[in-house]
Amino acid sequence: MNPRETFNENVPDEIQEEIVRTLYRAYPDAKADLVERDYPWDYIGDCFGQLLRAKVDIYLRQLKQRFPKQIKASTNLNSVRNSHHALLISNRVRMTASAVQHEAETPREAIFRAGLAASAQGQFEFDEATKTFVVANPGPESPQLYGILLHGPTENDRYMPGFIKVAFLDRRMNRICADIDLMKKYSDVVNEMLASDTEKIPDKLTIVPNKETLPKQETLL
Repeated sequence: MNPRETFNENVPDEIQEEIVRTLYRAYPDAKADLVERDYPWDYIGDCFGQLLRAKVDIYLRQLKQRFPKQIKASTNLNSVRNSHHALLISNRVRMTASAVQHEAETPREAIFRAGLAASAQGQFEFDEATKTFVVANPGPESPQLYGILLHGPTENDRYMPGFIKVAFLDRRMNRICADIDLMKKYSDVVNEMLASDTEKIPDKLTIVPNKETLPKQETLL
């Protein structure tokens, strides 16, 4: 079982596209919330990561409203009971989201992620013929596949996503065995979101003077 093929078979394109849109909404929305609350700029950077995590999870959870027959969503408490995370289920695929600084980076260790990965990711085997990792024969009862939605900022703007991908890690959660680059796969959606955030300035500006503000002309006698 190839993890990429399994993911694409169980998560429709329309949902994958909406995941990309969700990330492009969450980043600027998190920044806007902090700016609107008059946070000093030096503190906005400190608070942004936590608010972004909440925005991403909330927005992902709302996908259930748009795709009620295809997505199950829940908010789960971690084992230490000090943090929540959103869990999405689409057919045989389970997903959570994690922010990292670089594409090749894996998320920090977490008991809940290790538990989600154990059922499938622990069965990854390296296929010498294709030089890729595949899931071993799952048997009559196919296990669910766990994918982590990894995202991070651009190099020049931490308030915009620079990469969005679904990664499949091994049981120890320290090696990416396969991934799907959603920004590359849905580049048209990326362009759509970038265009919507760009302010359109007309080529020509028509300036109409306000007659009330014009200086009064003196009458020469």
